[in-house]
Amino acid sequence: MLVTWAFAVLLCERKRRSEDQTAADSGKRARSQIEPNKIHLYRLYGNNNRSQKKIQVVDKLREGKSVAVIARELGIAEATVEVYAIDCFVANAPLDKTMLARHMEVNPESFQLIKGAIEGCKDGKLRTVKDHLDDVFSYNQIRLVLACMIRDLEID
Repeated sequence: MLVTWAFAVLLCERKRRSEDQTAADSGKRARSQIEPNKIHLYRLYGNNNRSQKKIQVVDKLREGKSVAVIARELGIAEATVEVYAIDCFVANAPLDKTMLARHMEVNPESFQLIKGAIEGCKDGKLRTVKDHLDDVFSYNQIRLVLACMIRDLEID
């Protein structure tokens, strides 16, 4: 299944790249593909490029390995493993949102707080969201909630 998912990601990326070249907003998804109410969420999320390391992180998470073990095996920081997992999750990788939320300590209450700050962000910068939340939450916690919002999911 992962090979199929990875192949699908590659095909979508190739198609998206050709569409992006003709889009006025170079380097981002063509606006016509995004629901109008989600454009600001994608802008806030930023670029999300595929990589072999991201696919390895998904494989290892699906095997049940912890973030700490994956970081050690791949020789990267735990925060980087989290970023890769969130990037893959927002791209519809088969990852469990509950597992990600539990690892990143995002509960339903913190989800709603972060979601409210994201919805109130008008300048398109994660720093503004983080400042609004008084630096209580990490960028990865914010990005996870943002990824859930993009996928129309809630943490419960």
